[in-house]
Amino acid sequence: MIVNDVLEAFERIGGYTILVKGSPGTGKTTFAVTLLEEICLKGGGKGVYISTRVDPETFYKQFPRISKFIPADNILDATQSEFVEDKSRQLRYEDLASFLRAVFTKVEEKDVSILIVDSWDAICSQIGDDIEKLNVSMLDVARKTETNLILISEKESEEKLDYLVDCILLFKQEREEERLVRRVFIQKMRGVPIKEQMNLFTLHDGRFTHVTSNIAIVKAKKEKIPNKDEFFSSGIKGLDDILGGGYPRGAFVLLEAAKESVGLESYWQIVLQTVVNFLHNDMGVLVIPEEGLDTKFVKESVANYVAEDKIDEHVRVIDADVSEGISAHFNAYLDEYNKFKSRNKHCLHVIGLTKMNFFDENDVRIHLSDLVVRNHHNKDLMIGIMKPSTVLSGEIKEMADIYLKVTQIEGVICMYGVKPRTCIYGLSQECSGEFLEIKLTPIV
Repeated sequence: MIVNDVLEAFERIGGYTILVKGSPGTGKTTFAVTLLEEICLKGGGKGVYISTRVDPETFYKQFPRISKFIPADNILDATQSEFVEDKSRQLRYEDLASFLRAVFTKVEEKDVSILIVDSWDAICSQIGDDIEKLNVSMLDVARKTETNLILISEKESEEKLDYLVDCILLFKQEREEERLVRRVFIQKMRGVPIKEQMNLFTLHDGRFTHVTSNIAIVKAKKEKIPNKDEFFSSGIKGLDDILGGGYPRGAFVLLEAAKESVGLESYWQIVLQTVVNFLHNDMGVLVIPEEGLDTKFVKESVANYVAEDKIDEHVRVIDADVSEGISAHFNAYLDEYNKFKSRNKHCLHVIGLTKMNFFDENDVRIHLSDLVVRNHHNKDLMIGIMKPSTVLSGEIKEMADIYLKVTQIEGVICMYGVKPRTCIYGLSQECSGEFLEIKLTPIV
């Protein structure tokens, strides 16, 4: 985690200096505030924030929680505005010497352990002459007073200052699939090993959060989530909230692995949550395994959460046999489906669509359409699993009521909605109490 790595560097090296670079709106200030908050929470000392952008009152409005950790006297107004009511919180300077003297005085009198200057570009512009000397002198103040220093800059290009600081973090705001993606690139970090140079993050809830992923099928308990009148729960509370209650009864849900590099286990874990919740609610599950999966894998993965006797009673896995043809395959599938319906049970259909590549396209079209209609009529739920190589992918996308894509960004398993349209969410899992939960973190 980037914040933890920086905190470790602060502990190892007194007077650690960081240059935070990036265009406006990329999350630099939020990162600095989050770091400052973490230091104060852990009792790591006091912080001072020098702002050339906004006055202290505006700063508190933008980051209201920071008032609990940093007193107003430690937020210094360096805007050089003539219309400042509280002159005691204004950092006045005219040249290099007066700026360094003002900073040194504040650091000494407030016993500061971390100093943030936002933005360093504005300070340099105000002082004007001899920027190189200003850079060297500022870093010298930090090291001699053992004050950890963060300089925020909107210049992405390489500058001489880059060679002087201990750490450089470059913040990026980009678009993928017409959706926002935030990355921070660790260009250098003295004293601490760089685990990952490029990292995904979010500014959700006004905090910098490094988004990581640990999606894996593990043995755990899974909480039963009751279904609503018009919805089946996906088995993931966060996804239910995003979809307005869950998967609509009778819906065809399409889950596509957007990249071939997305591992089977990653997107099967998402489907598995729905499978398990159906079983917890004593409903039937029918599975045609996706390419790369088989009956043994499906049942063993479900057995991580559900007793084997319930699996034997409520789960049917029908492996596709190309030699028999698709009609025989679907007839066998429908026989099992009708047995469940004769017991007045709602069913979850999980269809591995890439497996259909081995059959005639027109036959696949006919049988798949028939299953979608049956599912809708009986108010059951159908989840199709698809890869980029799936035939008839365009037609299948049109059939879907809900269309979700699973992808991988900087090693993080992510998901986003095409129908309905959503932002990108980072996926992780954790045990909340005794139950396993899949968490969705919005990249905003």
